[in-house]
Amino acid sequence: MAWQFRGHPVREIHGLPYTIHQFQNGQWQIVIDNCPRHPAGYTFITPMRKPFRRLPSGAARSARLLVTTLARQRKSSIYEIKLFEGQVVSRRARRSWLGRGVMRVNIQMADRMARLPKQFFADLTRRVQAEIEAGRDIINLGQGNPDLPTPPHIVEALREAALDPATHRYGPFRGMAALKEAVAAFYARTYGIDLDPDTEVAILFGGKAGLVEVSEIYLNPGDVALVPDPGYPDYWSGIALAGARMVTLPLTADRSFLPDFEAVADADWQAAKLLFLNYPHNPTGATAPASLYTDLVEQARKHDVWVVHDFAYGAIGYDGIQPPSFLQAPGAKEVGIELYTLSKTYNMAGWRVAFAVGNPDMIAAINLFQDHYYVSLFPAVQRAAIAALTGPQDCVENLRMTYESRRNAFVGALQSLGVHCPPPGGSFFVWMPVPEGFKAVSYADMLLEKAGVAVAPGVGFGACGEGYVRIGLLTSEDRLREAAHRIAAVTR
Repeated sequence: MAWQFRGHPVREIHGLPYTIHQFQNGQWQIVIDNCPRHPAGYTFITPMRKPFRRLPSGAARSARLLVTTLARQRKSSIYEIKLFEGQVVSRRARRSWLGRGVMRVNIQMADRMARLPKQFFADLTRRVQAEIEAGRDIINLGQGNPDLPTPPHIVEALREAALDPATHRYGPFRGMAALKEAVAAFYARTYGIDLDPDTEVAILFGGKAGLVEVSEIYLNPGDVALVPDPGYPDYWSGIALAGARMVTLPLTADRSFLPDFEAVADADWQAAKLLFLNYPHNPTGATAPASLYTDLVEQARKHDVWVVHDFAYGAIGYDGIQPPSFLQAPGAKEVGIELYTLSKTYNMAGWRVAFAVGNPDMIAAINLFQDHYYVSLFPAVQRAAIAALTGPQDCVENLRMTYESRRNAFVGALQSLGVHCPPPGGSFFVWMPVPEGFKAVSYADMLLEKAGVAVAPGVGFGACGEGYVRIGLLTSEDRLREAAHRIAAVTR
């Protein structure tokens, strides 16, 4: 079927979606989606020199017109208009479409993008926000975003540094030497570990970036990475981007949420290049004894595997126990690195500054990779990080005590109300078993709907997270007690 539009033939348009564009020279084009003659792409049809008032009824009937333009104000605008037979395009609409048109190109994203894991908690975040906007009093314990401010002396260091024009230029690609020296001093003071600032410290644009980067650096398609289950989901992202395969290390309550290295199949050990661990643990709040790291070093040597220890919650241990560093194990530097972030220790989550320490070869590889991605962290933020690591540390202990007090308030309230909830040994998370008759998602949904409390379903952290919900201790003690009472009221 063919028809004429201002003297120009257009074929096979009847009933098909199409877009219309106008360019700066006044030229119009119709673009047809999924044209039968060109199913793989878009077909650009005849130019038209003048604006129009009425679309031919044969083409417009029940079609959807998607007009994408860059308006005169140079703001991107998208207009979705349903046109029915004989409908007139208004002067106002026609004026709003003026500007340079934007052509759609049928180029797909790279395969690696399709491999990225689904953001499991995105839907939860949207639902919680919708409930809050609807006026409900929601106690949101489902996220891991620290709620307290950065200590004042660190903020002041940033302010002073930002006023110095020298920080407005590019910094050294691989980070300021003074920051690396501050990292080395922090590890020597806190854990008794000697680090060479030049070869054993890499500055990261947040811990998450480092965790993703290391998989892209070392894994080829088909390689294996060993990851904890449950565990931090962003371990999966780098592995997926590399086209590698995950083999999980189940973490279960009967083993105090510690891995069983002997249970890993020989074939998986042979294929593995990386092993991720994280203690104090997100999401379970478990802590690891020093003996675990001694065993881990032995396994890594035996099977030729790089260890990546995520020490994000290293400063948050309870009941008088300081969580040990992986690098305190003899030989640890020979087989791996540890990633440490200032986000939790100093409430600097939005500042995006972290570091990797340990094996010189791995540190060199991270630096090389980042040379191609970044041009150093904002120097003012680096100066503030130096102030955090070298300045007064009472803020760190005060923060740890705050979280421990919150843990005691929340878990104590639940237990006094007859709800089973073991206390965590570290981190700022509680790993709560769901009651009989529920699964993780159904229990989380029920708490949001009936109690107005948002929690994270454990299955979002891996298959072994089924049967649990993660609860963040990231609000005041009064609100945590209230949340405990709400939970108990709908759980008993």
